[in-house]
Amino acid sequence: MSSIIGPMTPGSTHVPEDVSEQIENLFIHVEAILTAAGGTWADVIKMNFFVASLDLRAAINSPWVERFPDVGHRPARHSQLTSMAGVGKVQCDVTAYILAG
Repeated sequence: MSSIIGPMTPGSTHVPEDVSEQIENLFIHVEAILTAAGGTWADVIKMNFFVASLDLRAAINSPWVERFPDVGHRPARHSQLTSMAGVGKVQCDVTAYILAG
């Protein structure tokens, strides 16, 4: 289970203005966390997205389907409307179950 993951460009504190880049950055960060823990996307059981507008749910769909192509085996996903300061329009957290190997 992670803490809040921000939309910063990997390796920096820069938040791109383009929301599609922000969303892709979230998925890049989640993948790095999963890899560091010895897991994969198959280990994700839930992702929460905190969005400045519920319209952003549609923008999340493409990278979501890319990581979870099988409709019958996607993890739970929730989008919560929240106010955000600055350029950032989306954040997430992730819960994964990774067996010790």
